Amino acid sequence: MTEDFLHYIWKYRLYRTPVLRTTAGESLEVLHPGQHNMHAGPDFMDARIRLDGRLWAGQVEVHVRASDWARHEHTGDGRYANVILHVVYDDDTPVHLRVPGDLPVLVIRSYMADGLEAGYRRWQERRGMLPCAPGLHEVPPRVWIQWKDRLLISRLERKSDEFLRLLDELSGDWEEAFYRFLARALGFRVNAGPFDMLARSLPRHLVLRHRADLIQVEALFLGQAGWLSGPLNDAYPVTLSREFEFLRRKYGLVPLARSVWNTGRIRPANHPCLRIVQLARLSARTESLWDTVLSAEIPAMLIEFLRMPVDSYWAGHLWPDDPAADREIRRTGSGAIGRDALSGLMINTVAVALAAWGIRRGDHEYLDKSVKIIEFCNAERNAITRNWQRLGVACAHAGDSQALIELTNQYCIRKACLNCMVGHYLIREVP
Repeated sequence: MTEDFLHYIWKYRLYRTPVLRTTAGESLEVLHPGQHNMHAGPDFMDARIRLDGRLWAGQVEVHVRASDWARHEHTGDGRYANVILHVVYDDDTPVHLRVPGDLPVLVIRSYMADGLEAGYRRWQERRGMLPCAPGLHEVPPRVWIQWKDRLLISRLERKSDEFLRLLDELSGDWEEAFYRFLARALGFRVNAGPFDMLARSLPRHLVLRHRADLIQVEALFLGQAGWLSGPLNDAYPVTLSREFEFLRRKYGLVPLARSVWNTGRIRPANHPCLRIVQLARLSARTESLWDTVLSAEIPAMLIEFLRMPVDSYWAGHLWPDDPAADREIRRTGSGAIGRDALSGLMINTVAVALAAWGIRRGDHEYLDKSVKIIEFCNAERNAITRNWQRLGVACAHAGDSQALIELTNQYCIRKACLNCMVGHYLIREVP
C-alpha cells in the first residue's frame, strides 16, 4: 500500500458509502476532501467534513499507518495544528494533537470500493512500461481527446520554462533569446552544446551589423566555429577565411576549436558545418527573427521562412574543401533544411518560444497559436509513438505524438497512473 493510492481514494471519494464512521464511532460525511497539497504540510487543505452533525473545516492528513504521524515528525509541528481528520490504512497506534482523543481517525481500508485495492496492486506489480495496456481498448475517444490536449499544453508549458530561463538571463531580450534558442535547436542534441557556444560568442547585434553582406555573415559563423582554420584550397572557403581574419581582428573574436563539433555517425544533411551555414543564412534573412515568428499568420509562413535554400558552394559541400561533393546533400536538393528537421524546429523551437511569449504575457492567443503550429506538423515516428499505435492509440499529427511522448515520459515510465486520465478511467476495473 502507498500513500499516493490513499490520497487518490480520499481525493476522489472512492468508498462504498457516503456516510463513514471514525474509530470512535462518530458519523463522518465528507462535504469536500480539500485541495491536494503537493508541498510541505498536511496532505489536503481546506477540507470540510460533518462529524456527528457538526461542521468542521481544516486540514486532512493521510498515512498508511497511524504511527507514520510520529515517524514523519508531525508531532509539535505547527503546520499540523489544524488537522481535523487523520485518514489511515492501518490504525496501529493512538495519535493526538494536544490531548488524547482530540484527533478523529478514519480507517479508510474498511470503506474502499470493492476490488479497488486488489486491482491497483496487480496493476503496479505488472511488468512493462504500460500496465494499463490490456484495458486501453475500453477508454472512449473523448477521454483520449481531453487527455491529449492537456498533455500537449503541459508539455509546452514545461518546455517553455527553458526558454524563459534563457530570456531572464538575457534581461528580457526576446530577439537574442530566440536567436540562441534557434541556434541550439539546429544542433539537434548531438551538437546543441557547440551551437550554444557559437551563438553566445556571436551575439545577434554583431551579426546584424553585417547582414547586408552574406559572405561576411558566413565568414563570421564558420570562422568563429573553427571551420576556416588551417590551409584551404577551394576559392570560396579561401575568401571566407580572409573575411573572417579581418572581422576576427576587428572584434577581438576567439574562435571555437573545431574539435568541439561532433561529426561522427550523423547523417550528411545534419553535418554541423552545413547547419552553421543554415543558421547564418537565417540570421541574415531578416532584421528581426523574433518579429518574423510573432507576425506569421499561419504555420506555412514559418515553414517557408525556415526552408530557405542554401545555394552556391554549399549546395554540394558539407564543409570547406569537402572532397565528396556527390553525396546526400547533392541528391536531396540545395542544402535547405529538410522536412523532418523543419518539423523538429517548428515543434521544439518556434512553438515553444511562442508558448513562452503567451505565458509571460498572459496571452492565451499565442499558446493557442503554438498548439496549431504543432498540430500542423506530421506526427513524429519513433519507438514511443510506434508502441502506442500498436496498442491502437491514434497518432494523427505532431500534437498527438507530443502528447504521447509527454504521457510516456512523465507518467508511464514513472508509473504515475493515479494522476493519468486514462489510469483514472481504468483504475476501478483494472484488467
